[in-house]
Amino acid sequence: NQSDLELWNVMKHIKESKLHTSEVYRVTHMYDSTVITLDCVPSTITYTNGLLIVGEDSGGVKVIDPSNGKCLQQFSDHKARVTDIYADNHRVLSCSKDFSIRVYRWIRDDEKKLNQSLPLLESRYQLLGGSVAMKTHDGFNHVLCDTGSCVGVAANLIKLYNFRHQI
Repeated sequence: NQSDLELWNVMKHIKESKLHTSEVYRVTHMYDSTVITLDCVPSTITYTNGLLIVGEDSGGVKVIDPSNGKCLQQFSDHKARVTDIYADNHRVLSCSKDFSIRVYRWIRDDEKKLNQSLPLLESRYQLLGGSVAMKTHDGFNHVLCDTGSCVGVAANLIKLYNFRHQI
């Protein structure tokens, strides 16, 4: 299965036009557009650190360079559909219908001496939602995070994980 993904850069034209905020509506029709053909149909997608993070129906998570559509990394930690991805400059969390939340951490070039300009993800650990599994059959649908905690949402249940150390 292939899927086309179109990326728009509206902010570039807004900044270049130096318009006041109240006049932004006049330039929203101007944009840069890039079409990337993915080798999968994304179940969820987010953008951070200049990279696309794509969740798949198969349970995979991919890191894609939006400038050329190249898959830089691929993970197969989940056993069912990835339903949501949270990403910031320090970590990425993915949640799945398999009742798990996976935690990844960005690795910078200075940590691994990889001699590349883009950061890489490192798969760190998995949070299991066993108590959620007994109450719902849908798995996790949403995930959010800050430096010391993670929230997973499954149907009408919310599971909060607290950490002693920053993730």
